[in-house]
Amino acid sequence: MKVELESIDRPDRLPLRAFAHSIRRSSLHAHPEIEILLVLKGTISVRIEGRTLLLESGDLALVNGNEPHLTQDEGGENLVLAVQLDPAIAGKYDPEIEYRRFAFNDAYKAAPDERVFERVREICARLLWETRIKRIGYQLAAESLGLELALLLVRGFESSPAPRDDAETGPDMDAAVFYTRINRVVGFIERRYRERLSLADIARQEGVNMTYLSRFFKEKMGYSFTGFVQFIRLKKSLSALEETDRKIVDIALDYGFPNVKSYNMVFKRAYGKTPIKWRSERRIDTAVATTSGSVEAVASGDAYGALNDEDALSLIRRYLPSA
Repeated sequence: MKVELESIDRPDRLPLRAFAHSIRRSSLHAHPEIEILLVLKGTISVRIEGRTLLLESGDLALVNGNEPHLTQDEGGENLVLAVQLDPAIAGKYDPEIEYRRFAFNDAYKAAPDERVFERVREICARLLWETRIKRIGYQLAAESLGLELALLLVRGFESSPAPRDDAETGPDMDAAVFYTRINRVVGFIERRYRERLSLADIARQEGVNMTYLSRFFKEKMGYSFTGFVQFIRLKKSLSALEETDRKIVDIALDYGFPNVKSYNMVFKRAYGKTPIKWRSERRIDTAVATTSGSVEAVASGDAYGALNDEDALSLIRRYLPSA
């Protein structure tokens, strides 16, 4: 696993993109754009800010710019509307917006029925509608909606600046250097996740002190060092858990956990259920998919399924007062 710097293709010369897709299991990746996810159908999980968010139909999540994150399905079919907003859309009026870290997900968890979230859903739905139907003036409409979305974030949610206290760890750090370091560190952990790993090992490899590396992990990855190692081990174990009948204790030990109790604890914290229950539910969903003839798409291994505009446009109507 490496952290991929994703390049967002923005059609129609717009500083944003709205699209619908099904989620399978993405790699850990990041992009400068602010991304809002609205689940239209099914259940997915999003790993971000050092925690896993479980999202069902109607739920929202926000990924701040340059935050490493990944998404995966939680069994069954799903459809997700994604809006990716270039911070430059509001940069003329708020130069700091690209460095803001909005507490959107905390606010949503505390009060998901707040009016502001209804408006976010409506804007996301309208953006997909405008950019797919392409009526006259749709680009003006889309950019106007993008600016309103930026305003909602700035006014509606607490934010804190991304770390900028020194050139090496702040946003002024060269992107190539930043992602080279992250990928080198992640690659080291990925190759040796079955072994005993320590922060001192990684710091020595990178030629930096442990305090700096600990801060680097927390600021850039949203995890403590130990938490990130557990995360890698957990993600690596999922295929064995889902695709084999091996005992849970054997999987736990084979993937670097000291004992099955530790594996169960980390798994339940991430997914809200035990490995045994997760395995059982996944197999039921796979059987249903096979019966319905949709298993080929699930098994293809791609991070995202094909766009499904017809289904998506039908599902977003509930969020549009007048479409």
